Amino acid sequence: MLHNTTNQLAKLLATENIFVRHDASAKTASFDIRSRILTLPIFKKMSKSLTDMMVGHEVGHALWTPANEWEAVCTGEDKVNKNILNIVEDPRIETKIQRKYPGLRACFVTGYRELFDQGFFGELAHEKRWDEMNILDRLNVHFKGGPSMGVKFASDEMYLVRLIEKVESFDDAVNVTKEIMKFWNESDQPEPEEMRVPGMPGDDESDGDGETIEVPMTPQEAGQEFDADEHEVDEDEVTTQSEYEARIDQMLDRKAYDRVYIGLPKANLSNVIIDWKAVNKELGDEVKKTFSQNAERTKEIADHYNGDRDRMEAATARGNIQWPLDEARAKSEYKKFRTKSVKIVNYMVKEFERKKAAQEYKRTSINKTGVLNVNALHSYKYNDDLFLKRAIVHDGKNHGLVMMVDWSASMYHILNDTIHQLMNLIWFCSKVNILFEVYAFCSGYSYPTDEDGERPEGMFNLNPAFKFKHGDVWVGGGNNYGFRLLNLASSRQNAQQLTTSLFNMWFVGSQHTSRYTRADFGAYDLGSTPLVEAMIVMQDIIPKFKSAHKLDKVNFITLTDGEANSSFGEVVDHYREDDRGTTSIPQRSTDMMYQDPETRKTYNITKSKQPMRRFYGDWAEKQVQFLLTLMKDKYGINTIGIFLTDGKLVQRNILEKYLGWYSFNKPAHQRARKQVRTEGFATVTSAGYDEYYVIPTGRNQLSDDGMGDVDADISKAKLRKLFATSQKGKTGNRYLANRMMDLIV
Repeated sequence: MLHNTTNQLAKLLATENIFVRHDASAKTASFDIRSRILTLPIFKKMSKSLTDMMVGHEVGHALWTPANEWEAVCTGEDKVNKNILNIVEDPRIETKIQRKYPGLRACFVTGYRELFDQGFFGELAHEKRWDEMNILDRLNVHFKGGPSMGVKFASDEMYLVRLIEKVESFDDAVNVTKEIMKFWNESDQPEPEEMRVPGMPGDDESDGDGETIEVPMTPQEAGQEFDADEHEVDEDEVTTQSEYEARIDQMLDRKAYDRVYIGLPKANLSNVIIDWKAVNKELGDEVKKTFSQNAERTKEIADHYNGDRDRMEAATARGNIQWPLDEARAKSEYKKFRTKSVKIVNYMVKEFERKKAAQEYKRTSINKTGVLNVNALHSYKYNDDLFLKRAIVHDGKNHGLVMMVDWSASMYHILNDTIHQLMNLIWFCSKVNILFEVYAFCSGYSYPTDEDGERPEGMFNLNPAFKFKHGDVWVGGGNNYGFRLLNLASSRQNAQQLTTSLFNMWFVGSQHTSRYTRADFGAYDLGSTPLVEAMIVMQDIIPKFKSAHKLDKVNFITLTDGEANSSFGEVVDHYREDDRGTTSIPQRSTDMMYQDPETRKTYNITKSKQPMRRFYGDWAEKQVQFLLTLMKDKYGINTIGIFLTDGKLVQRNILEKYLGWYSFNKPAHQRARKQVRTEGFATVTSAGYDEYYVIPTGRNQLSDDGMGDVDADISKAKLRKLFATSQKGKTGNRYLANRMMDLIV
């Protein structure tokens, strides 16, 4: 929380959305005036005043210290001592930041007092042994601690104090730095009895004893006849600075996690997305091959039983034979499923229309027309509202839906149920005219084979999925594996094309119901779970989809069994001396940070709502949560997760992943199990999605027995009328549809 508050303070003071970073290896606060990055150390214990003082100091540099000029004067022809330049420049920018934000004055006084009391500027400064300190250290202490420190200066040194007080511009600071360097090389050390305490800055030009101090020049005139070689000063002459750095080093929290600030690679969408046209052709070819294989399998079964129909029927009844689908039976079964889904889809349509109508009612306002309502004139004595009115219904929202399905081997036992759920959503979108795109994320895609069964230049010779820059996380294994998004269906398709897509999807699901029916679909077979890579690509797909169709509201639904098996483990490093090109990120000792270049918002990827300990799977899940949050923050979308699991109950280890260990959080587990019993699913809010539904496939998730028989082509008007008459007899488990429609509308 302290880090977040500090970040906001820095951004407000700087009057720009600068980057604020906390670095366990940083010894003090610093500001990169070129990249606009403020770096703050991580201390064991530091007061709020000291924190605010450091932030205010570095923001002062951000606002008024020019990057190019600083570098030029420290390294150029008139090379000046950077520590002495700091002595002059620090009070200039601190005065300016305190003028701009007077509330910081107390923070600077309290913060520097805290540092001096703890001996941060050395023993001599702590014990105020001014006669043993050189002019450079005394100037540094005086302008850090203020006149109340009682730092003494000789009469011939006092003009340097006054010059620093009068510095307004960076050029003034450079000139005065040169003057101090000249003074250092040309003057003798003062005698202790000659040293005096200067008066309060900005009152009169006295030395504190009423004597007038002669200032022979202005800051603009200072530093004349400066010679870089003749007036050179060693960096270590400012001992208070080295003492300060040593003490700060002791305050650093050595046990704090290192922080790695990462970037996200850019997706090559033209390479990553296999468009629906290619999917329909390639997957259609695989389906045809499967029909041929099924025909051969059917013949093998018949040969095994020597064509004895009675024996085959008996074996089928016992479950010993599961006959492979031929094309005719597949189309017949698909048609039955389509008919069975009508009630479910129409119920979703009904709920969507009802909730949408309620939203439109909220947006309706009543305006007076300015025309007298003659029928209300008789009530003029007690009614001021004599004007005709008109109802204005403000435009509703244009909706869009992006769906992503897990195409991994762990989905094998629930892929059929998942595809059925997905198809219901597609039919729902088509019914209410919601634009949609459906993608399957996979790791095993390869270019289709030619007539001879060969792939061009190897099995997985794919074009790059991502473009990387220095500091980006390394994902996708480069070009060595087949991560792709299969565009299974789209609202861009016409009715016939969409039917082809849906039939292919349905058939793939039907072939993953048991080990007897599993088929090989080539480049479209199930693989691993590149969920993290898919979420990175969605950072590009979602805004493009939203912008291309001018959508007001976009919903993103992911259907998965829950766990990514890849994660951010390395960052691209262009400065390595070897040929590796990446640097590993230690998982157990690193806070991974992301700062969005557009919103300037900072995300700690390692710290999330996930309740589990750090281990490989959890590391990946935290990254999925971060990418979902980033997507929602940037594009204002709703995110919904659907996790289908076998059986009628949700296993404890699944709930523990999102609710914590059962023994430490029994009430939450009990509430989740009760929801499964009563509503057919458990709602989770700690998975990164707005809502994440864990659904045991053994339960019926959507039904509407109260609707009666409904034709597939029923009109909206008739559907509304049917809905009105069916409300009294609502039956069935409709909770999931209601919950989803609340988010989608």
